[in-house]
Amino acid sequence: MVLSLKRSSDQGGPPAKALRADPLSRLKDTQTRICELEELCAREQIAVQRRYDTAKLPQMAERGEIIKELPQFWYWTLKTYSDQSGSALFTEEDLPVLKNIKAISLHDNLDTMGSYEITMELQENEYLESTAIKRSVKVDSDSERCTASPVVWKKDVNPTPFFSFFGCQSVKDGDFGELFRLEIWQDPVLWYLQREANQSPSQTS
Repeated sequence: MVLSLKRSSDQGGPPAKALRADPLSRLKDTQTRICELEELCAREQIAVQRRYDTAKLPQMAERGEIIKELPQFWYWTLKTYSDQSGSALFTEEDLPVLKNIKAISLHDNLDTMGSYEITMELQENEYLESTAIKRSVKVDSDSERCTASPVVWKKDVNPTPFFSFFGCQSVKDGDFGELFRLEIWQDPVLWYLQREANQSPSQTS
């Protein structure tokens, strides 16, 4: 028996080209597969990052203790970043309150989606009853959800704009949380030292 090697077009069937989808459909399909690989890559990168985040915990704890020995470290770090990056994170109303920040901690990449939690500790002050405030962001495949501890102000004190971030139930592009975790947290010393370099000795005290 001899098998026929004729193409379907030779046998009266539809041309091979006609069996293919139109270019736009094929392009969309290809792009979907590219995006799926990008998402897989991002998840694997977060898994690696989480492993190193765990390895860095002792050094991060040591850094936090040293920072407490430097007066108003976080005030100057955040202010320098805001001034030099042009992000306008704060208003003049915020600055006196920010001078009371004692510590900031970030628990990043809590899962493979990149969820995170920011905690800010403040010393006793004339503005806030709250001395520890926290904001958590849970990232899902198609949404980001926030939970936050209440920010309680002392009687007759007007809330300042910056601290509304901790009460916001939605994530906005360029908000403090995103900027802090991406541009400040890994090396806050960089921003603090830039402040030191640009101030006179009397201003750094």
